Amino acid sequence: MLRASVERDGRNQASWKIHETAPLPFEMLDWEATAEHEVEARFESFLQDDRARGFRLDDPPLTRVTLMRLADDRYRCVATVPHIVLDAGSFVRVLDEVLRVYDAEGVPDLPPARSYTTYLDWRANHDVEGAEAFWKDLLQGYRTPIDVSAGGTEDGGTLEISRELPEGVTRRLTELAEPTGVRLSATVLAAWSMVLAKLAGEDDVVFGQTRSGRPGTVEGADEMVGLFINTVPTRARPAARRPLRELLTEIREQQVGAPAVRAHTAARHPGVVRSPAEYPALPEHRRLRPGDARQPRTGARRSMERPGRSPAREVGVRSDGACVRGGSDAGRGGRR
Repeated sequence: MLRASVERDGRNQASWKIHETAPLPFEMLDWEATAEHEVEARFESFLQDDRARGFRLDDPPLTRVTLMRLADDRYRCVATVPHIVLDAGSFVRVLDEVLRVYDAEGVPDLPPARSYTTYLDWRANHDVEGAEAFWKDLLQGYRTPIDVSAGGTEDGGTLEISRELPEGVTRRLTELAEPTGVRLSATVLAAWSMVLAKLAGEDDVVFGQTRSGRPGTVEGADEMVGLFINTVPTRARPAARRPLRELLTEIREQQVGAPAVRAHTAARHPGVVRSPAEYPALPEHRRLRPGDARQPRTGARRSMERPGRSPAREVGVRSDGACVRGGSDAGRGGRR
């Protein structure tokens, strides 16, 4: 996928083209003379300019790397990759291999790459009619799109807020979920459905949930690199007097039964367009071994995403269940 470009045929249908070679654009910037208090402003300016450059999808590779030298032992590295090439999980896998190469004395013994074509073949033979029937049944009778934005400007800004949950709260949430056989993530989705219901004045809501999209029936899918994630509808009915366990069970049954792909068949439904809440899963990337003489001091990793036409809603929990994260397109006034 890192040697891929996108081509369109006479019917304007897009397809991947994998090239034999595609040299990676790499730029080195010397910022050592930049005053410490000016580095952040210069870095933010670079990110905005880099984002504005975009990519020509027919010009491989659809990736570029920029390294900023801040001092003899301080660098910042920016890898820019459009989402159409790698989702977050795939980027972590690529980063892991890059760190292993960096860490190795000589050429590391990396496993053979799994072919993304295997996944595409699986998709081509997927039961589209069965998937469409599932989504039609799930969304039957739903007719009220949710719009909880509060106006605002089109400045493209985004907002992300993280809140650490006390250990006792995390434990009680886990205990609440366990008898129903659901994961802690389902309690977050249930809570988000309650927030949406309150804001919209409805007791029947539909919002998006991002799924990893890596089918368990495809051998080696977890090791593949490419675009897999898909945002699928989640329907919840958090009525005031409804037992919470019933709501959790409803969400769990959808998570288990939802087809892994072809959720775009559900997007044609009139009630699922204006409430794109997302629940992403981003694996932790591997750190270099402690004490390694060549180990760099790594700092924070961040990402920049171009907002869509609707206020982005994002709800998530860290793998240890200790953090809830919320995000929105602040420029459109979406708040939580």
